[in-house]
Amino acid sequence: MSNQSMRTSPPTLQLAFGAALVLALLPATGLEAASHCPSGTVALTFDDGPGEHTPAVLDTLAAEGVPATFFVLGRNVDLRPWLVGRAADEGHAVANHSYTHSDLEELSEDEIREEVLGTDRAIRDAGAVPLPLLRPPYGHWDGPGGKVATAAASVGYSIVTWTYSPTDYLADADAIRSRVLANLHPDAIILLHDGSSNAPELISALPEIIDGAREQGYCFGVLDEHGDVSPPPPREDEQPNDTHHPAVPVVGGTPTWLLRDVLAGGSPDHRFVYGRAGDVAIRCDWNGDGRDTPGIVRDGTWPLREGLAGGAADHSFVYGRVDRGDIPICGDWNGDGRDTPGIVRDGTWHLRERLAGGAADHTFVYGRVDRGDLPVVGDWNGDGRDTPGIVRDGTWHLREGLAGGAADHTFVYGRVDRGEVFLAGDWNRDGRDTPGIVRPDG
Repeated sequence: MSNQSMRTSPPTLQLAFGAALVLALLPATGLEAASHCPSGTVALTFDDGPGEHTPAVLDTLAAEGVPATFFVLGRNVDLRPWLVGRAADEGHAVANHSYTHSDLEELSEDEIREEVLGTDRAIRDAGAVPLPLLRPPYGHWDGPGGKVATAAASVGYSIVTWTYSPTDYLADADAIRSRVLANLHPDAIILLHDGSSNAPELISALPEIIDGAREQGYCFGVLDEHGDVSPPPPREDEQPNDTHHPAVPVVGGTPTWLLRDVLAGGSPDHRFVYGRAGDVAIRCDWNGDGRDTPGIVRDGTWPLREGLAGGAADHSFVYGRVDRGDIPICGDWNGDGRDTPGIVRDGTWHLRERLAGGAADHTFVYGRVDRGDLPVVGDWNGDGRDTPGIVRDGTWHLREGLAGGAADHTFVYGRVDRGEVFLAGDWNRDGRDTPGIVRPDG
């Protein structure tokens, strides 16, 4: 496949990436709008998962545009890691609820550390980064300076509990709804359970809880690393144009695709509309037939087409959060001939081998996007697999494996400070992708 993409960061035209051709983006709507929350912000938190009912909770939160914080059990993460990956990819926070749900007050400090670190490892293995927060099972701990807090602090964690529990694991939907709505206040932390056998009652109540809280003037946030309720991001009409990562261009208008079948100028061979203003346009070979076709990334949802025409998506899934700074890319990570999604979050690459959300199949650190490195994707050695690269200023650092480490190829080509656009593609059909630039004004 050919690999090209471009980056535009006003006021300077800057630069380019990946197997994804990023064409169009306007600021996306945040999950909530902080200035439109006259009563304040509250946090929904979910314990004891991930469980069999967690997908339905995530579906409801996605449909309502609500972020939440999930306090997970390590043993359950090991059973269902993809749900933790999905929660993180959909903008939720993930924190620690111990590994086995033991009463931590009954354990030694070493055993408490094992509980915390086991869950920390499980979350990271699932492709998420945990908040450094521990919610002790049953809320049992011996206070600041006690054994539980001391053991947690020794491995970088602090204790957080809740402000109200509706005992949703015992109540019916009506009781859960009425109890929560009667106990909201600014910065309230509501304890709920996605890992309970009674979770269907909670799931039934959840849309009415969300609607009722909004009618009272509340918005929903997640907990931050200190355990405080973090206000939601600005909504679309309040966001500056640089809320997305500068690697993603900010241009307006309806995405009209004008495609040529030959290496020459002229009238487009294919012309169609796909997407809308505010989407990121991306193209790759989604079905392995050798042709690149369009897709868009809208916030974190990827609607992809298998033909050169507008219409309903052939594939749609959630992966990453472009509106929170993730850079969408795509490539053939396993050499099977099909391109699949990936994101670059700061300097961490999260790559999937299927057209679906879930935990990353490959996760590694390469480059520092937050410091100006530009991710590029290509098949640098002609083995049929796309692998990462970065352009730092005008120096290309390319890897031949899906891992961090020293570059296998390093060279200078192009000048970032001159506004050049960086491209990679198989220009001579030898199976290897090589660099290119587009230089403004000749």
